[in-house]
Amino acid sequence: MTAGRHVVGDLYGPGHDVAALDVRCSAAHGSTASERENSWVLYTDNGTLQPIATLQPQQPTNAHKGVHVPYFVTAHGGIVIAPGTVTVKELWYTASDKTCCPSQHVTTVWHAHGTSFSAYTSVGG
Repeated sequence: MTAGRHVVGDLYGPGHDVAALDVRCSAAHGSTASERENSWVLYTDNGTLQPIATLQPQQPTNAHKGVHVPYFVTAHGGIVIAPGTVTVKELWYTASDKTCCPSQHVTTVWHAHGTSFSAYTSVGG
């Protein structure tokens, strides 16, 4: 498991910071082909750091059996935390994509309902 980029924002309004940490699980050699899962783990700080949710890419698991796992964009703007929402950019693979290069660019908006979340996904090209 490797921990990568993190982002902080006011999910529950001003003064209520939430941190998101990009976490990836992969085999020992750590290449894109070895990745097993990618998630954003959300934390809140109420005196102690507490995990509140784990967000996972929304590509249907049976959409392209045997295709590499989808993952989150971790570059600047890949996740935005705003009051009531977390917006993430995802990369999905199709059956014809090489391991290096997913072709579907997707945006998912997660709506916060306390510590539960619902997702709306918009699939691009």
